[in-house]
Amino acid sequence: MIYKRVENIGAGWVDVLYQVLLTYNNKMVHNVTKMTPADAKRSGNNMVVKANLEMKRINTRKYPTISVGDTVKTFKKKNMMDKERVSNWGPTIYTVEYITEEMGQKFYKLEGRDRPVQRNELLLID
Repeated sequence: MIYKRVENIGAGWVDVLYQVLLTYNNKMVHNVTKMTPADAKRSGNNMVVKANLEMKRINTRKYPTISVGDTVKTFKKKNMMDKERVSNWGPTIYTVEYITEEMGQKFYKLEGRDRPVQRNELLLID
């Protein structure tokens, strides 16, 4: 959008940037969310956007099944200065207390943790 305007008008990209952003945010309907970014940002559309994103999500990763009572480790984000040899998984071992499902997604409540976690944040320990 910027290139076309710069080429046709002959102005610099800085001069047309605001107009392009307004057009993009208010008129361009995205094929995944089925609405414009301005519409998707409105609080009343949160559930619709999340449902549309879930429908288009590519789910190709296969995880071993985790059941209640299994022992797991949780994902730990590395610090910027950590070496590759530093594990991605925290040292604490947790036990799965219960599993809930909301909007087609499973959440795992772990013993000793406040918030439930998703499957991609867990490593099954045999």
